Amino acid sequence: MPALYRDLKAMQPKQAFDRVTRKVIKIQEGPLLTWCETERKKHENPIDPWEISQPPFEAYSGDAPFIFTSYAHKDSAIVYPELDRFHRNGFRIWYDEGIDPGNEWPDEVAKALARCELFIVFISPRSVESANVRNEINFAINRKKQFVAIHVEETALPIALELRMGDIQAILKWRMTDDRYQRQMAK
Repeated sequence: MPALYRDLKAMQPKQAFDRVTRKVIKIQEGPLLTWCETERKKHENPIDPWEISQPPFEAYSGDAPFIFTSYAHKDSAIVYPELDRFHRNGFRIWYDEGIDPGNEWPDEVAKALARCELFIVFISPRSVESANVRNEINFAINRKKQFVAIHVEETALPIALELRMGDIQAILKWRMTDDRYQRQMAK
């Protein structure tokens, strides 16, 4: 990390793209060190559980095969960039931002889960505390859906989830470099 800061300071960049907030940040000589320190802290603890990001795209609503994603809304700052990456790679993604106003939330979620081709759950301490995420996991397992668990943070599974998900291969994203994670997801 110190080498990265020296390189950034030597380049004297005028702006940078913050991937979490999806905004361009103007950088000048004085704030550069502050910005670098902020970035370092973000990567030490990349998820602010109270930060809510904007949905990256409209959720899929057609009849073709699609991926259902389950996550805690408090994790949207880390989940939305992943969903956006999947979407840009041509995958059809359903997530609960696609529920039209006036529709019953449990009905829409259950219908989408029953129709999905693949179930992806983003595991974090917040998601394993969510009754909705636990219900979606149980529904997907009961329906024998193809299942991928992506651990975005080191998380001890509650005993009931450990029992249900014990035999399911998990991707420990929090332990991997981005390149290794991308190769794992490509498989």
